[in-house]
Amino acid sequence: MSQLDYEYRCQRCKLPLIIHESLDDLSIAQSRLLISSINSNNSNNGNNHNTSQNKDELIGENPVISKDRLQLLQQASSNNKPLLNRTLYNETTDSYVLLPEQRERENRQKSLQASDTTMSDNINTLDNFFNIISSKQEIDYPICTYCANLLIEQMKLKLDQSVKEKDVYLQFLKKLSKQSGPDLNKSKEAVAELDRLKTQEKDLNQEFENLKIEEEKLLHELKELELENIKLTKEESEIWIKRNKFEQEVIDFTQERDSVNAMYEFNLNQLDKLRKSNVYNDTFKISHNGQFGTINGLRLGNADSSKISWHEINAALGQLILLLSTLVNKLNIKLDGYKLRPMASYSKIEKIDKSQNNKAITLECYSSGDSSFERLLNHYKFDTAMCTILDVVRQIGNFLKNLDNSIDLPYDMDEEKIGGLSIKLQSKVTSDEWTTACKYLLTNTKWILAYASAHSSNLR
Repeated sequence: MSQLDYEYRCQRCKLPLIIHESLDDLSIAQSRLLISSINSNNSNNGNNHNTSQNKDELIGENPVISKDRLQLLQQASSNNKPLLNRTLYNETTDSYVLLPEQRERENRQKSLQASDTTMSDNINTLDNFFNIISSKQEIDYPICTYCANLLIEQMKLKLDQSVKEKDVYLQFLKKLSKQSGPDLNKSKEAVAELDRLKTQEKDLNQEFENLKIEEEKLLHELKELELENIKLTKEESEIWIKRNKFEQEVIDFTQERDSVNAMYEFNLNQLDKLRKSNVYNDTFKISHNGQFGTINGLRLGNADSSKISWHEINAALGQLILLLSTLVNKLNIKLDGYKLRPMASYSKIEKIDKSQNNKAITLECYSSGDSSFERLLNHYKFDTAMCTILDVVRQIGNFLKNLDNSIDLPYDMDEEKIGGLSIKLQSKVTSDEWTTACKYLLTNTKWILAYASAHSSNLR
């Protein structure tokens, strides 16, 4: 281990340092002398006795040999035994011959170990030295030359500031010393003025007491007048309260009369509006657009001349299922074998098969009409659903027929036909015929809706 292997850094800028050669082989006595000189410089206040005493304590009686080595020497000299244990040659033990190369190698190792030990002692000595002088000063050591110069400049600035402060204090002290003593004439005049002011204060206090007595008399009179005023104000307030109460009663009666009249007229107008209004007609507007029957503006059908998208047809069927479900609930009708499930463009009807223990079969009231094979399969399911819708309308019409024999729907309905046209969308049926059948279906539904709206009170 060399001195270069152990790196010192500046305690301010943290940069690596190169230790001066004079500190490489610094002994303990030399370090103590340096520390004692630093202490003597720091405590340079004329106390030579303390300085010499501290120096003796740092150096000690034996500056060259440390205490632990002295103890080891005394212990070795007190014993009669040799310092090294040497083993005599014994013929019974194994014999060996020490070669010259082995002897040189062992000597080289011992010399390296001794040099490492010396270097370690030097490093420990430097560390202790730096720690001691750091504890004695306000600066952490070691520091580099640049940082030392900076510290010197800072200390010079502090010294200049201290000198300036001292000059300011000296000038202030000179000003205080130049000031003259108190003026006796001015003091006598001030005392006379103080006496005059005290006399004036006494007169003003007496006048203030007289005014306070007069104020109390006036306050007593004012209190009596206030009591009388309160009494008169109370009587006046009671009179005004009675008058206001009477006027308020007249106003309340007039407002109540006007409010009752206005409410009566408003209720009459609302009753007329309600009698004339039909919420079902406003919710489900069934009309026609050329050859198409429409519900809420959605066309139901598909003509050869005008193709209608299946999205619009499915939405129209969803509105129709919702209308039929509303009529069934309003008229309290129990459908035979059907349950309506309005679900917008994907509405369904559950058909209850009594032959299979009331098993519910779901019929989809919508179609896509995409590919040819799927179209045939979907049209079959779709035709079954259309026949179911026709049957539901027929059951509602029969229910109303039982209530009033005068009811006759415009188009007759029989199984899969309405007005003589099939409701199924088959290959044999043209689109115009199916569109007309859908138009007849919406017409019959509109007649049922009109009758239900006109006779809703009687049906309940």
